[in-house]
Amino acid sequence: MHANTAAEAAVRADALLSDLTVLEIGSRLSTAYCGRLLADLGATVVKVEAPAGDPRRVDDPAYAAYLDAGKQSVVNESPAAPVGLADIDVTTVDLVVCDDPRVAEAMRALRARSPALVVVLTTDFGSTGPYAHNPASELTLQAGAGLVAVHPHGDRPPVMVGVPLGELCAGVNTAVGALHALLSTDAGGMAIDVDVSRLESLANLIQYPWMYDQIEGHSPFVAPANPVPGIEPASDGWVCIVAVTPDQWTAFKRMSGLSELDDPRFNLANERFRHNDELTQMVRRFTTKHTVEELLALGVEFRVPVTHVATARSAANLPPFASRGSYVHNAAGGFDQPRPPFRIDGADDWTPQPAPAVGEHSRRAAPRGESRPMTPRATPERPLAGLRVVELGLFQAGPLVTQYLALLGAEVIKIESPSRPDLIRFNGGPPAAPQTWERSSAFLAPNIGKRDITVDLSSPHGLEILRRLIATSDVVVENYAPRTLTARGLDFAGIHAIRPDAVVMRMPAWGLTGPWSERAGFTYTANAMCGIADLTGYPDGAPLLSGTIIDPAAAAYGTLAVLAALRHRARKGQGHTIEMALCDVASQLSAKAVVNAGGPQPSARSGNVVDGIHHQDVYRCADSAWLAVSVPTQDRWPLVTATLGTGSASVSDALRDYCAGTRSADAVERLRGLGLPAAVVTTGADLITHPQLLSRQRVYESAHPVAGRISYIAPAARLSVQPGIPPLPHAPLFGQDNEELLRDLGFTDPEFIAQLRAEKVIAQSPFGLPLPEAAS
Repeated sequence: MHANTAAEAAVRADALLSDLTVLEIGSRLSTAYCGRLLADLGATVVKVEAPAGDPRRVDDPAYAAYLDAGKQSVVNESPAAPVGLADIDVTTVDLVVCDDPRVAEAMRALRARSPALVVVLTTDFGSTGPYAHNPASELTLQAGAGLVAVHPHGDRPPVMVGVPLGELCAGVNTAVGALHALLSTDAGGMAIDVDVSRLESLANLIQYPWMYDQIEGHSPFVAPANPVPGIEPASDGWVCIVAVTPDQWTAFKRMSGLSELDDPRFNLANERFRHNDELTQMVRRFTTKHTVEELLALGVEFRVPVTHVATARSAANLPPFASRGSYVHNAAGGFDQPRPPFRIDGADDWTPQPAPAVGEHSRRAAPRGESRPMTPRATPERPLAGLRVVELGLFQAGPLVTQYLALLGAEVIKIESPSRPDLIRFNGGPPAAPQTWERSSAFLAPNIGKRDITVDLSSPHGLEILRRLIATSDVVVENYAPRTLTARGLDFAGIHAIRPDAVVMRMPAWGLTGPWSERAGFTYTANAMCGIADLTGYPDGAPLLSGTIIDPAAAAYGTLAVLAALRHRARKGQGHTIEMALCDVASQLSAKAVVNAGGPQPSARSGNVVDGIHHQDVYRCADSAWLAVSVPTQDRWPLVTATLGTGSASVSDALRDYCAGTRSADAVERLRGLGLPAAVVTTGADLITHPQLLSRQRVYESAHPVAGRISYIAPAARLSVQPGIPPLPHAPLFGQDNEELLRDLGFTDPEFIAQLRAEKVIAQSPFGLPLPEAAS
């Protein structure tokens, strides 16, 4: 590797991972994307290539330049071996990311010289378990994880998400798992392996269908899960409209003027899913009378989130992106691209680095950084033990970040308001049951392992409680509307005035600045604005939303940034600020289409057709289940069609005829036996009984005092230092830790605490709802 110039070194000196050296060895997009993210955070990432270079350089040169920007390149000169790096000084390497089990084994053998070397392996199903060697494709992984089932498809086969979601999210999870392992190494762990599954990376994106049937009286999980309103036709294009919360639904009814929407069957968001077809006809009678711009203006007037449905070409010009420089021009590659989703310490300016030439750098690495545990209580199994995290979070994005920190041993304190609770508490739970707000799968899933205090931030006493909590905390994570904290003097500067060394992450929908900063935004609107929806569906059909994928994706990126900031803080003693806008996260997932938008073959909606795959689609089986099948290459087909014995002339006809006469489980077994990726399209409800997840210890239980015993699914990165999930406290009851935390903060006078309760500064139920006698 060549030495950086003095100017480059000055720019990178304070990068969060500037002391980290990474070897990237592999052909899969997830590996390249993990390396890209680590390089964006300042790591020295060394890409190991064959002498001819990564094939992506030829097959997709613009995207290769995007993925490899800022990396270094060395050549593997021993093509007969899994990796020809026997002469590298591995004592200077901290981390290896790879996607071939043979490479992982070769790297582990180098630990005789470097016992602390972390090896991260990413595969389709994980490296162990009954599915470890099954063939898979992006389509079949999405089908098995529940992503295909969320799309409405009419009388046509279901369709996949139109971006390489499994590869990208596995790439983020690989980076998160790598930093998790490095923190465990800092706490005394040695020879840590990380095993990441693409299937589980996708499963982590869906909103917990496996939990619905576990909670008595819970609403059923509905698939397709198409919000109404959602993506709707205007007279001159498409818009995305969100009316998820009760206030938004009331405002949308006023905005549309449709009296039919007053039907009580439509009052609850989950019930609206069940009446999708009926509601869609009503909504579109309204939307088709207006232009896109008219609907956008009505949304502002009535405070209903309404956005464009962007294409890969148009996204960069929309206000929340254009005003904040979310897309930049890559001069070396000659294309436009999204900038990284995390803005660290207020750094708004960012310039893409060039990609290296094949083998440009020699085999030398920067010295390994000093190992420092996070706190004296940190252990390899709980590397964040001793840290306190304050969460001002709603819905999924913020809460899922802090949930991961809780899994690593941090004390996480969730703050809610008596009159403004986390409204996802009311999503799907049995409405007539006692303490219905404690029975929502959508709340229980992202909040396990936390404590809970209720604080009215409009009260001076409530604000003082929050300030004292911040003063005792190492991390603050917030995803409220920006004005909520800013108006109370708790922007980045305000929080650092209280706790200078805190890591503070804010997760606004449209950024902290710009003309849309105070607009409400949700997973659906971010999806539509970045081009994912436009890329999903049939060429002659409507753009499609893909469930609530943006929130958990944002949480994965956010977790990565927080872990990097905490690792740097342990070494340098300084706090950091992180802005992680939901829209900037969404733009990462559509980056391939954006990068290639100006090229000869721009991306477009294509159903289940994917470049580089000879044929794939979804077929109805004899038991009425849908089956996703991929035929990777044309040369495989003659043997397959002869074995299936359908006599059909085309690939599509042969698979259609075979599946129509075969039960789905039998078809999966037969097709996989022929080396073809195949998977039944499921909602994901059965993932907690999936043999592969059970084998990998990815399913764990927690007993909740109101909702009962519940099974959860663990993150996609499995560490050798702790293969299973340690016992965690149940998801918190509303205000369960009020008095204990108040005493911890110095509020010890019982009369004062009684006054706080009487003034509704603190409470044990949201909105003053009645508690059962035993709970009050």
